[in-house]
Amino acid sequence: MTELSSTSEHGVLGVRDVDFALERLPPPPDLAERHRVVSWGLHRRDRPDAYAQACRTQQEPISARFWVSYRYPASLGRMTNVQLDRERAYTWADPRGMAAGAGLDGLTLLRRVADGSLPAPPIAHTMGFDLESVENGRAVLVLTPAEYHYNPIGSVHGGVYATLLDSACGCAVHSTLPAGVRYTSLDLAVKFLGRMTMDTGLVRCEGWVVHAGRSTVLARAELRNEAGKLLGEATSSCLLLR
Repeated sequence: MTELSSTSEHGVLGVRDVDFALERLPPPPDLAERHRVVSWGLHRRDRPDAYAQACRTQQEPISARFWVSYRYPASLGRMTNVQLDRERAYTWADPRGMAAGAGLDGLTLLRRVADGSLPAPPIAHTMGFDLESVENGRAVLVLTPAEYHYNPIGSVHGGVYATLLDSACGCAVHSTLPAGVRYTSLDLAVKFLGRMTMDTGLVRCEGWVVHAGRSTVLARAELRNEAGKLLGEATSSCLLLR
């Protein structure tokens, strides 16, 4: 668990980034007394209804998946001076742990990554995405855009799009390979079709094999928000290494 804190004119409020949603927690006595907070807690960014509207809510993102909410009496108005420290800490497994899957076919290996039996590659932790599902010739990655994904103009960097699209294409190709056959990307052609910000919410990147030859495989991927809007697409050619 990562310790985080936010500051206001009254002092520091400590919270934790956790892996589940906490709703409508009674505030600690000192928090209630010093900050006049009605309740506080963490909730998933895709659950904006987690708090009732009887009291005004100050929300701040603390990770790709969660907001922290401070509820103040409505009579106080919206408090706009709450700012969170912009820090992010994460861990990853030794990529040599993937060697445990060296004798597996691609589909079995990726399914074990998806269910946590094998470690995800470090890039997944760095970027904050997950392999949601995989089947023969098809793979789906998910990510919730966060501020640390931003470029200088206030939206998600194109490299994040490209990484998701490339990874989805690669996983789709990998899922078709027998044990002992590897691959490497030859090219990646990306089109950016829609802006992503923290307000976009969860996005899915689906990749699938378009054509499988003996030495090369062509794959395609699409990046969409939960409403189905197309945000980006790509094609990639991969060389098989037998």
